[in-house]
Amino acid sequence: MQLNQKMMKSLAAIAVIMSVMIMETNGQNIDIQCCKSASTKKITSPITGFKYQNENLPCVKAVIFFTSEGQRCSHWREKWVREKIREFRKLQGFFTSEGQRCSHWREKWVREKVRELRKLQG
Repeated sequence: MQLNQKMMKSLAAIAVIMSVMIMETNGQNIDIQCCKSASTKKITSPITGFKYQNENLPCVKAVIFFTSEGQRCSHWREKWVREKIREFRKLQGFFTSEGQRCSHWREKWVREKVRELRKLQG
């Protein structure tokens, strides 16, 4: 019986500590490393992927490109940025979630892009 009481007290203490920790971090879900400014300059290094960043001050709305030199913050309204995203989305559309090729893999530009991506990844 005493063991159960000790266990219950320990669990209660852990619950209180966890609650305090959660309350202290609540609302602080901003990435420590985010784009605080976005460049309009075209990226020349190979791009391997991208993600969107919404505005959540101090972070600005931007497209974060993953390159061989690291992450680059680009202005989401730039024409070249929209074109690069369209290119990536088009390429993604030719693969299933398991990485299997879909029916359009025979197109020359798709094969070239796949080769480029494999070189960058490996």
